[in-house]
Amino acid sequence: RTYMSDSSTKLTASLVEHKKFTVEAYLGAVITKVKDGGKDIAKIVAPASRTVLRLCMVADLFDVTTGRHRRYVAETVELGERSDQTYKVGDLTIMPFPVEAIGHIDIYSDEPALIV
Repeated sequence: RTYMSDSSTKLTASLVEHKKFTVEAYLGAVITKVKDGGKDIAKIVAPASRTVLRLCMVADLFDVTTGRHRRYVAETVELGERSDQTYKVGDLTIMPFPVEAIGHIDIYSDEPALIV
C-alpha cells in the first residue's frame, strides 16, 4: 500500500534581479536609501514573518539544445514561506521563493513525443 501524506504541488522560483519593487513586493521588505559615510546605500528591513500572497504564475522554460518550449500556467499560487539564502563569494545572490499551486497547473509544450 502507498500512503501519501501530502499531494501538494510546490515549486521554487529563484529571484535573480534585486530591484526595489521586486524585493519589496515578494519579500515583504521596506527599502530606504541611507548614507554610509558619503555614499548612498540601500537599507532593507525584512519582517520576521509575512502574510501569504495569492498570485498567478506563468513560467516559460526553454531547452537550449533542442529549442523546445514549455509554458507552465497556474491560475493561483501562494507565496508564503521563505527559503534559505546562501551568500558565496563569486556566485550570484539568488533569493529562492517557494510557491504552492492551488488547483491545477496547465502545461503547454511543443515536444513531439507529447503531441498525439
